[in-house]
Amino acid sequence: MTIKMARLTVREASKYLGLAVSTLNQMRGAGNGPRFLKLGGKILYDTRHLDQWMDDNTRTSTSDDPQARSRRRPRRRRSRHAFDVIS
Repeated sequence: MTIKMARLTVREASKYLGLAVSTLNQMRGAGNGPRFLKLGGKILYDTRHLDQWMDDNTRTSTSDDPQARSRRRPRRRRSRHAFDVIS
């Protein structure tokens, strides 16, 4: 018995995931997107990998995301005195 895998193009995979094509491309470049195949110059996504990636990224709240903490902007330090002179 042969199991046929569904392989999707970047455009098809972005629709499958509900993401913009550019978002999926950026995630692939950064290494934080779903697994993919590169055959020659063509990028393909296996639907099993897409489903697994979605399962792995399921959260119960926004605070569950470990990457959210690293994406926060650092707080700017304010001067204690309004008229500090910088020399």
